[in-house]
Amino acid sequence: MRRKLTGTSGIRVIRLCARVVLWTCVSACGDEPAAVQHLSITLHAATPKAAPVAGTRFFANGTQLGITDESGLLTRGLVAREGDVIAITTNCPAGYRGPATPRSLHVHRYASRSAQPSQVLGLTAVCEPEERNAALVVRARRGAAPLSLAIRVDDELLGQTDSDGLSHMLLAVRPHRSVRVALDTSQAPQLRPRDPVRTFQIDDDQDVLVFDQVFSDAPRTRRTEPKRAARPHTPYRIR
Repeated sequence: MRRKLTGTSGIRVIRLCARVVLWTCVSACGDEPAAVQHLSITLHAATPKAAPVAGTRFFANGTQLGITDESGLLTRGLVAREGDVIAITTNCPAGYRGPATPRSLHVHRYASRSAQPSQVLGLTAVCEPEERNAALVVRARRGAAPLSLAIRVDDELLGQTDSDGLSHMLLAVRPHRSVRVALDTSQAPQLRPRDPVRTFQIDDDQDVLVFDQVFSDAPRTRRTEPKRAARPHTPYRIR
């Protein structure tokens, strides 16, 4: 049997229902979906010495964004939501090594949509040359007198000092590796030290390797006369 609400009781029930409906609507609308952001992203590829690297490919979450120009730059528009984390992968051109792991760009989340500025994101990736040039300067002398000696680099004969005792050569070396340079004295065995060696550790800022070696002659050994054996003394009888 239905009971009809009238008067004050009916008004109270209606007000209570209205409050429930209003609270439900507010709760449903309280967690707004993350807003879509239209971003501008600038990517830069450069060597450890800040030289631009053209032809570098960038990817955002696995999707290619484009290729850097002659200035090593790439600018693209990107659509994301507030709070997203974008993984940027770098694929450097042949002859370069890129970062081993992706870099992360974070899209900011704001308290209100009215506070959202236009976001401009930027990232610089380092493309390290697999080989770089280094100048090797060698000087060999005995005191002030120049010497002409063969030069070996990592046990390979690459050149020789000239009549002035000098040599200049350009080496293609790998960064963070060591280079072993030796002077071959096999044709001048009297020189000391014999076959001197220098080991150079190639760093990012090392462009010139200098090997300046001063030699001397081996000390002369005195030639000693062999001692004569003493003759045995034989007594004589005097008559």
